[in-house]
Amino acid sequence: MKREKHYVKRLMLLVSLFLIFLQSCASSGRSMPEPPQLTLSAGETRVQAIRLTYSWQSRETGVEADAFHPLEMRDQLPVFEVPADGVVNFDFETVPDQITVRAWKMSVTGTDAYDKPDLSLTVTNKNTVTLPSDDRYLYEVHAKWEMRDRTGGAAYYGFASVPGKD
Repeated sequence: MKREKHYVKRLMLLVSLFLIFLQSCASSGRSMPEPPQLTLSAGETRVQAIRLTYSWQSRETGVEADAFHPLEMRDQLPVFEVPADGVVNFDFETVPDQITVRAWKMSVTGTDAYDKPDLSLTVTNKNTVTLPSDDRYLYEVHAKWEMRDRTGGAAYYGFASVPGKD
């Protein structure tokens, strides 16, 4: 009986120490790591894309976040007015090693269209893309960063576009 009390006290002490540790981590002010933000720019026009699903590692901490596909978020996506020439810069806080861009016409609906984009666009000079300026589109940008200084990962971003006013 005395032995059981000893184990119970020991277990309660360990649980208490664990809870204190969790509380100190939560109140330490450390924020979870996040991938860089993406801002679209053309001339004076600047719009911040919304960060969607991502997997990010920074030092000893990693985080996985999931979000809806851009086709399901069409009403929440920031809208970018595409200039007549369609040339847009992708301004990341840290330039990714790889960027892919897929686009769907705004009229597309249904989950069966997720893997069937209307367009796949090429990014040049690590940050420039030419968007169609003749119709309304939903975009998914997939950016990847190789691990450097124990920081890196991948993220998806979303935005919508409309033809700019001439």
